[in-house]
Amino acid sequence: MLCCLKRATALLPCVGIGKRTVATLTRLPHIDRPFEEERAPDYHPKHFCQINPGDVVADGRYSVISKLGWGCSSTVWLAEDLHRRFWQSPQYVSIKFNNCDVDRESIEQEMALQEGVSTADRAHRGFELVRRIKDSFVHVSADGTHLCLVHEPLRETLEVYRRRFIGGIPIPIFKVYSKLLLTALDFLHSECNIIHTDLKLDNILMRFEDTSVLGDAARQLQHSEMMFKDDPVRRVYQSCSDFGPLRAYTSVPTIADFGLAVHASAGAHPIQPNAYRAPEVLLGWGWSSSADIWNLGNVLWNLASGVDLFTRIFSPRGNYDAERHLAQMSSTLGPPGATLIRQQSHNGWKWSPAVENDDGELCDDASSYYKGPHFSYETGDFLHPQLVPLPQSLQDLACFIMDAKDRAGFVDLIGKMLTWDPEERPGAAELASHPWLDLSAS
Repeated sequence: MLCCLKRATALLPCVGIGKRTVATLTRLPHIDRPFEEERAPDYHPKHFCQINPGDVVADGRYSVISKLGWGCSSTVWLAEDLHRRFWQSPQYVSIKFNNCDVDRESIEQEMALQEGVSTADRAHRGFELVRRIKDSFVHVSADGTHLCLVHEPLRETLEVYRRRFIGGIPIPIFKVYSKLLLTALDFLHSECNIIHTDLKLDNILMRFEDTSVLGDAARQLQHSEMMFKDDPVRRVYQSCSDFGPLRAYTSVPTIADFGLAVHASAGAHPIQPNAYRAPEVLLGWGWSSSADIWNLGNVLWNLASGVDLFTRIFSPRGNYDAERHLAQMSSTLGPPGATLIRQQSHNGWKWSPAVENDDGELCDDASSYYKGPHFSYETGDFLHPQLVPLPQSLQDLACFIMDAKDRAGFVDLIGKMLTWDPEERPGAAELASHPWLDLSAS
C-alpha cells in the first residue's frame, strides 16, 4: 500500500500541502453561546460523561490526555495505555465515551460488528484499511453508566485531510485512495458480511504517516493547557484533533464508524446520508451490499470534485426531497427504464417496526416514507417531470478533470458504481481492479 502512494507521489513534481500545527491552549473566556457538544440536538449535560484530562479509567488502564472530538451522543478522548512494560514506548488509544442514555443494544451491536471485523481474515488486504476495536469497558459516572469503545488513534477525517492539498488531491493519489477504499469495502462485504450504510468523508479517517507523529503530538498535548467552559452542571472541554503538519504522503484512508452498519446480506429500512442515498432505498426495492457501492461512488465524486454529484435534493423549505433527488438522478444518469421499474414493482418491502419520517408519521414502507410512488409501474415514466433539470451527463459534469484520458477513466469507474439497477453494479473487488486505478499503466 505504501509503495502505491510512493509511486503516486513520484509522479508529482511538486504538491502543495498546507501546514497546520498544534496550538498552545489557553483558558476560554466566558461565553454564553453553546459550545462543543452543547450544540448537539437535545443536549442534556447529565447524559454526557464528565471526563477531565488526567483522569485514569478502566480500572487504572488508560490515562486521559486530551479531547479529540464529540458527537450527538458521545465524546472522544486521546489516552495513554498504561499497561506496558517499562522498556516499551508509550502506547496511545482513542476512547469513545458514550452517553448514559444511549440505546445499550445499539452500542453492543456496534461492538459485536467491530469484534467480527477484528477476527476476520487478516490475509485480506482490506483488513488493515478498516478501523478495528481494541477494547471496551464500562465507566460509571455520577449520572449513570457509560459504555466505552477503545480504538487505535487516527489522523483527521478525509474531509479535513484533503484540504491539506493545495488545488485538490492529485489524480495519482486519488487513484490510490479509491483503490484502497474499494479494497476495504470488499473486505467488509466478502469477509465480514457487513454493509456499512453510512459511507462519507467524515467516516473515513487517515492513518498516521509515521508512528512518531502521534507520540510527539501526545507529549505536546500532555503539557498544554486545555480550553474549557464551565456551567453549573459540567465542564465542557474544547476538542483538539490537530496532530500537526504532514511529514510524508504515506497516510492511508481507513473506513470507520460502524454505528449504522448492519450484519446482513440485505435490508429495507431507510439508510445512507441524504445526498448518497441509492435509488433502491428510495424506491423500496430492498437493498444489499451494492447500496454501499452507490454510496462510495458518490463519496469518490465528492473527493475528486469538492462537491456532491446530486445537490438539488432539498425542497424550498430545506427538507430532504426524494422526488427532487430522483429527478436529478434521471437528469444525470438517464431514466431507469420501464422494464426495471416493472420488475421491481413487485419487490415492495414492508417495515416492521414502522419508521417515523420527518413529519412525525409512522411509515411501514418506502413509498409512504419518501412520499411515493415516484414512477409509473406501467410505463416506467417519472411522475414529476417538471422537477427534472436539463440533462447533464457524468462526462459533462466531470470537467474538473482536465486530462481527457483521466476524465474518461474516472467517468467509466463512477458510471459503473452509479447504475439504477443494483444488480448491474460490480462488486468492490472487481471495481478495485478497474484499469484506470492501475498506476503502472499511467
